[in-house]
Amino acid sequence: MEADDLKKAVSDEVEGEAVEPEVRVVYRDPPKTVVDEIIEDQDSRAWLMTFTDLMMLLLVFFILLYSMSSLKVERFEAALRSIQASLGSPDVVYVVREVVKEVDIESPPQTIEEATGIAPREEKVVKEIEQIIQDQDISEYVDVYRQGEKIIIQIRGTALFNTSAADLNVTAQPIFEDVMKVFERYTEYNINIRGHTDNLPIRSRRYPSNWELSTARAASVLRWFIERGVAPERMSASGYADYAPVAPNDSPENRARNRRVEFVLEKEVAY
Repeated sequence: MEADDLKKAVSDEVEGEAVEPEVRVVYRDPPKTVVDEIIEDQDSRAWLMTFTDLMMLLLVFFILLYSMSSLKVERFEAALRSIQASLGSPDVVYVVREVVKEVDIESPPQTIEEATGIAPREEKVVKEIEQIIQDQDISEYVDVYRQGEKIIIQIRGTALFNTSAADLNVTAQPIFEDVMKVFERYTEYNINIRGHTDNLPIRSRRYPSNWELSTARAASVLRWFIERGVAPERMSASGYADYAPVAPNDSPENRARNRRVEFVLEKEVAY
């Protein structure tokens, strides 16, 4: 009887306790995106993700490179807006904008070549020709300068021709031999020989006008170089008469400057 009472007491005690509810944790995967499906399925389009990232980085790089080619605040502002739209974050843009504000906007625009310190090949050629002119002490007759991507070697006509004549003087040969060294060294340049005169009219049986005289002088110079081995396909000759002066034809000195032959060195443009 006592045992039964004990069981009943224990049973009543258990029944009196509150039963805690069972808690179940359910883990669910996040919704899949197109990228996840491509990765899981080992789709052949997976390379597009890397390619897209690369194109975005290249876009940002070239926008910055282009904007730096000329240090102007307006161009930087336009470039920064493009970068902000691409990246979707304004933080980087604000940092770059603060750097731009430190640039002196009154200073002249700076090219990429000037910013990097890399001189174009034409500048090196001009310096070499200038050195030859100094070494040979012919600066009285020969000048050289750059015009864009063209290199122009200018020789006074008094060192090459007699008055109203197109036959070369003996003084022309040593000058041409120095110029020849440049042509042999830089074979990538084509050479256009231009003859010029002053505005004094000429009338003779051989040269009815300055047009014929300037063209004949250019042709004489061209013939000299071809006979000494310069490839004819690199060379051309043209006459400009007195229609491209470098000085006003108002004095004997200026007219002497206008009587000249020019070698225009220019690389062939590939189409």
